Amino acid sequence: MLPPGPRRPAALQVWAWISKPLPFLEDCAHRFGKRFTIKLGGGRKFVLTWDKDDVRTVFTGSPEVFSGKGNDSFRHFVGDHSLFVLDGDAHARHRRLVAPPFKGERMRTYASLTNDLTRRAIERWPKGTPISMVEAMNEITIEVIFRAIFGVEDAQRVASMWALVKKLGGTTTAALAFAPALQRDLGSWSPWGRFLRTRAALDELVFDEIKRARQATTAREDILSSLARSELTDQELRDELLTLLGAGHETTTAGLAWALRWILGTPDAHERVVADLKAGETKILDAAIQESMRISPPIPIVPRRLATEATLGPHTLPAGTYVAPCPYLSQRDPESFPDPDRFVLDRFVGKRPGPYEFYPFGGGTRLCIGLPFAIFEMREVLATLFTHARMTLVGEASRRAKRRAIILVPHDGTRVVVERTT
Repeated sequence: MLPPGPRRPAALQVWAWISKPLPFLEDCAHRFGKRFTIKLGGGRKFVLTWDKDDVRTVFTGSPEVFSGKGNDSFRHFVGDHSLFVLDGDAHARHRRLVAPPFKGERMRTYASLTNDLTRRAIERWPKGTPISMVEAMNEITIEVIFRAIFGVEDAQRVASMWALVKKLGGTTTAALAFAPALQRDLGSWSPWGRFLRTRAALDELVFDEIKRARQATTAREDILSSLARSELTDQELRDELLTLLGAGHETTTAGLAWALRWILGTPDAHERVVADLKAGETKILDAAIQESMRISPPIPIVPRRLATEATLGPHTLPAGTYVAPCPYLSQRDPESFPDPDRFVLDRFVGKRPGPYEFYPFGGGTRLCIGLPFAIFEMREVLATLFTHARMTLVGEASRRAKRRAIILVPHDGTRVVVERTT
């Protein structure tokens, strides 16, 4: 028998999950405890859990039981050959081929690029006028993605790809993912029709970039160039690039906007971050990034789909059930994080919670492969911002969130006034 959950119709649960995800999660946790079942359209039942033992069971369980088909809602965007949806030997093969460019020295080669793009963004921002950090960070992260991962230098081409990526984002995309009944092509005027045509236009550009990388006769340092030398086919490479573009770009944008929300909204944390950077250190900044990811993880659940029957606590769950550890609730558990609504740097200064208490990037064999790149990029962007700009948060730090496709961003975009730059 599945754990209890809200009895409202599936359509209303889908709407709550899309429009007010955090209040919906908090209400369910308050009413039903550390395991509950929600319905997300297409007859799919999701068992959400924030129990440490359950999270351990899922993350250490066999991939043949806890499968990547939990991410099938996004197969229409990332394709059939993405790490996001692959299982078994195919998943292991892709991790082996895709992981190397995201490790070690290669990350440091992108430091000057990231710093440069951030400095140029600061110079463009109006001074003394509130701006949305979600939009401002989006400009930086998309350029980093296109230049560091795709190797695209032409500004017009970057603009074309960015316009298509933005059209694929937003609440409509989330609704299409979580409500399969909407996935009907009724022409270019219909939401699904627009999605398919936009995706096709983006695919054309991505396949062209793959072709350029394979045919390049001069050395390139971008990640696509490295992957183009692997045994991945063009279609496999396209699917992994779309995964990196969708998951990597949006999650980093959200992570940066949340980090600015919490650091600027917590005066003592702000002072400590700036002082540490002046001393040439990043230990406090790193702690601030982790605490921000704890209190406001951009992705609230990390789902798996049961390929066979499995036990979770006292419940025997049938094959086909979706099981989703919930970092948002786990990371607000007062047993692991006392006073969880407070932004407290010292939770992460010289410490790190266990992998079943703190997992904003997922866990187990499906731990996000772009984690090193995301943390590196966030550190470099924030260090540049706090070194070269004086910023003031408009309003108060708050956990209120809204959807941007599958990602959760600050409800007001984190509005900041840039008063001075150096």
